[in-house]
Amino acid sequence: MSVKHIAKQYVKMIVQGSYLPSIYKKAAASPIDEKKVIFADAHNHSTPYSMRRMEDACRAAGFRVETHYSDYQKDGVAATYRAMREFMESYATASAVVISDTFLPVASCKKRPETKVVQLWHGAGALKKFGYATTDDVPAYYKGNIYENYSLITVSGEPAVDPFALSMRAEKGVTRPIGVSRTDNYFDEDYMADMRQKVRAAYPEAVGKKVALYAPTFRGHADAAGLAEPEAVAKRLRSELSDEWYLISSAHPHARGKGGDHGISSFCTEELMLIADVLITDYSSIVFDYLFLHRPVILYAPDYESFGRLRGFYTPYEELPGRIVTDPRQLSAAIKSECENYDDAKTRAYLVKYLGACDGHATERIVEYLK
Repeated sequence: MSVKHIAKQYVKMIVQGSYLPSIYKKAAASPIDEKKVIFADAHNHSTPYSMRRMEDACRAAGFRVETHYSDYQKDGVAATYRAMREFMESYATASAVVISDTFLPVASCKKRPETKVVQLWHGAGALKKFGYATTDDVPAYYKGNIYENYSLITVSGEPAVDPFALSMRAEKGVTRPIGVSRTDNYFDEDYMADMRQKVRAAYPEAVGKKVALYAPTFRGHADAAGLAEPEAVAKRLRSELSDEWYLISSAHPHARGKGGDHGISSFCTEELMLIADVLITDYSSIVFDYLFLHRPVILYAPDYESFGRLRGFYTPYEELPGRIVTDPRQLSAAIKSECENYDDAKTRAYLVKYLGACDGHATERIVEYLK
């Protein structure tokens, strides 16, 4: 771990422990606005995919939606502190805050009991360990809970309750299997048809071809995320797959722009996957979203042994409905074979077991909780 990363953690502790709470305390002298719901994120300048449906639903339900979207990694110190100050001032009088990722400001003070904080999270299921279950995410020396103040953590099914509660140090009853808001999209035929049309229009060169989507997760900690050999994988696939195939690669948001053509699309991975005939990923939670499309999955994991030993899994990797490939020489052949021999029965059984609460009505249940 670099000196720069360690220094950054200590700065975050100071900001969380003193600067942000002082702003909140002063602003909390004003009354709660029962209709104000804040949507906030520290990794995007616009609504993250995981919160789009929820944001629209809150507006439709009559809430006054206020958005606080920034990218703390890119915005610079002055802009970041200004964004955090503005959030804290508004947070102090909000009836609810909705987030879908780690968001330090919301955890930086003792919030008013009237304010609900809902964590939608950006990944369904519970595959690899994260949060307080791994030092890659939260170093042992960090003081202060970065997931403090959550009133509700929504998860995709009963098997995800304990892993999320452990990862976020949540109190009993906070983590609930009421479904993941964004998965409602996969039950919305109009949305699916419209988005497929938009994505296909952006890739005219893929017309008439089978589409393979390569979407790996990042390695290391989020503040200095990297990818495992992205250019090499894309280059190999493009050379070995026949002309009937078209490859799209999309990196995890924390690692975009760090190799090859990853992340250059204006569409997020969840949108790109709608036109994919096969998904190639490793340990990314995108695999859970893709299962709703009932199409083949290749789990390309050349570092499977070391990843399992160093990071670890909550649910057995081998249970995922996809073929595990560790040898790059076997990757293209595995893609062709899996597409020819896809077994949807395994996918359906996995969806029932691990994502049973995702039924197309999760957003409705969360909005009711906010009322």
